[in-house]
Amino acid sequence: MTIKEFLAAGNSVKAQWEFTELDSKEAVSSNSAEDYSTVEDIVTVAIEHGSFDEFFDLYDKNGHKIATNLDEAEANSFIANL
Repeated sequence: MTIKEFLAAGNSVKAQWEFTELDSKEAVSSNSAEDYSTVEDIVTVAIEHGSFDEFFDLYDKNGHKIATNLDEAEANSFIANL
């Protein structure tokens, strides 16, 4: 099954990101606080200058979790094998 078919069947994917090298405290201290007007500004700096891991949870069309904490390759493989 392709990701397009997976989603068209009513299933869904939830993505989560975990910052691994630059947290918000480091992002703020490395830049002037004047540069931030929202929390999103801190997240943007962290994404631009840090590294992060991505994890995916997969849900069936009824909203039941069918797989959790998969990396990209695992999520693609899981969906392809449905």
